[in-house]
Amino acid sequence: MSYRKWTSWDFIKWKLPRKLGGNEYHVYDFKNAWVKYNANNIKEIAASEHISTDLLAGVAYIEVGGDPHGIDYVAYGVRSADPIIPSWIDQDSLRHPDKTSFGAVSIQLRVAAETLGGNIDELNSFEKASLILLLKSDYENLKISAKHLYDLLNIDFPYVFNPTCLTDEQIRITGSRYNRGPHLSLEQIKQNTDYGDRILRERPVVRELINHSGCYPAPDYIPTTYYV
Repeated sequence: MSYRKWTSWDFIKWKLPRKLGGNEYHVYDFKNAWVKYNANNIKEIAASEHISTDLLAGVAYIEVGGDPHGIDYVAYGVRSADPIIPSWIDQDSLRHPDKTSFGAVSIQLRVAAETLGGNIDELNSFEKASLILLLKSDYENLKISAKHLYDLLNIDFPYVFNPTCLTDEQIRITGSRYNRGPHLSLEQIKQNTDYGDRILRERPVVRELINHSGCYPAPDYIPTTYYV
C-alpha cells in the first residue's frame, strides 16, 4: 500500500495566501508524513541496493510533493503529441516525452529504463506504459531511484569502501547529480551543489522521521599503484 498522493488541492492549499485559506508549510507537512510512512521501505531498499539511507531519504524528502499527482501524465501526453502541436509554438521549448518524470520520487522515464538495464528507444508503447505504471508504485519508485543513485555515486566515487555510509561530500555531489544529471563533469557539478546541500541541511529532520541514527563513513579510498 502506498501513501496518499499529492493532489491538485494540496498544491492549491500550498500556494494560496493564508488569508484565502492557504498554508505555505502544507508541502512540508506532506513530505514529513510521506517519508515517515515509507521509513521502513527507505531503509530496506537503501540496504538492498547498497546506497546510503541518508542519500535516498534525502532525495525522497526533496522530491515528494510539488507538482500534483497526474500532471506527469498530462506532460507526457502533450510532449508525445509534439508533431500535431501548432507551428507557432516553439517546438524546441518542449521536452522529449521520455524525459518526463514520474512517481513520488521523480525520475525521468528514460533514466528509469537505463537504470533497469534497458534502452528507452527500444521499448514499445506497452513496455513504456508498464514502466510508467511501475514508477507509480512508491516502493518500486524508491527502488529504481536507489539503483540510479548507486550508478551516480560510481561516476565520481568508484572506489567507495561502503556505499551505504557516505561522507558529506559524497552525498552532496551524488545528490546534486540526481538533480542535474550524469553527463556533467565533476567540476561542473561542483559549480552548483544546491540540491546536495539541501539534502545535508534537511538531514537531521529526515533522520528523525525515519528513525535513522546515521553512520561513521570511512575516508575516500584512493587506489594505489604498485610497481614490481
